[in-house]
Amino acid sequence: MELINLMILMRMRRNTNRLSSSWFYFSINVGALIASSLLVWIQDNVGWGWGFGIPAVTMAIAVVSFFSGTRLYRNQKPGGSALTRMCQVVVASIRKYRVEVPADKSVVLYETADAESAIRGSRKLEHTKDFKFFDKAAMEVPTDDIKFAADPWRLCTVTQVEELKAYYTVASYIGPWVSSFATVCGQMGTLFLLQGNTMDIHIGSSSFEIPPASLSIFNTLSVLFWVPIYDRIIVPVARKCTGHKNGLTQLQRMGIGLVISIFAMISAAILELERLKTVRRRNYYKLEHIPMSIFWQVPLYFLIGCAEVFTFIGQLEFFYVAST
Repeated sequence: MELINLMILMRMRRNTNRLSSSWFYFSINVGALIASSLLVWIQDNVGWGWGFGIPAVTMAIAVVSFFSGTRLYRNQKPGGSALTRMCQVVVASIRKYRVEVPADKSVVLYETADAESAIRGSRKLEHTKDFKFFDKAAMEVPTDDIKFAADPWRLCTVTQVEELKAYYTVASYIGPWVSSFATVCGQMGTLFLLQGNTMDIHIGSSSFEIPPASLSIFNTLSVLFWVPIYDRIIVPVARKCTGHKNGLTQLQRMGIGLVISIFAMISAAILELERLKTVRRRNYYKLEHIPMSIFWQVPLYFLIGCAEVFTFIGQLEFFYVAST
């Protein structure tokens, strides 16, 4: 889901500069608000056929809508196997491990004379100073016979070398990706749901029952509450303190979100300890719902919603900036 959201955001932002990542995520959670309230009610009271059918139809409409704008998107045509090209750079570099790459900038590394890159659909890349060992692959030596065509396993272009360096840079972004608190969000559909299913699901003394799955509405409401708070209040205040145009860097924003998610899980653990203590103390093992209100879970959902605004939106912006 994160990947799909990122793809949509990137493609939309290439066609408009006015779209904010925060408000994009805001709009997504409006749909989540409907799903966690109306859709859950339909599943419990009308039937699972309608419960699965409505999301299936809406998803089909979303997919058709997404692909209907293909002509407006910036499409990258396939340019061959990137893995093969990277292997060629590595092999060529190893073969020339004794070749010294001079510090003299006047020494020109090998590149095609054409206006376009040798990689179809890609522009030429400027040489960088990182990972100089791989520059050896673009060093022309007497054994490289380029009278007709260079052997890519012996001599690579600068663009090909820089492509390998770029993929290494992309690999360095795996850290922020795997540090995602998607595991924390996953607790809402597992631990929180099972926990709430054993608690009192009545609203006060009335006979109205709230489905445990619908309690995630407070997570959505939290996101809808914190998005404008972050953009209108937190960012201006942070900008004055840090001098950064966005108030906080993407990594700082993600870090704050992860810290908030820690407090959310600590709260969940405390609630579970109290729930189990109540069951043991009063021997409620046979009760379907113990006399402990499910609304004790509201702070958990609210904290996770706050963490989402920092972490998920920070990730969307981080990966978008990295891709441009």
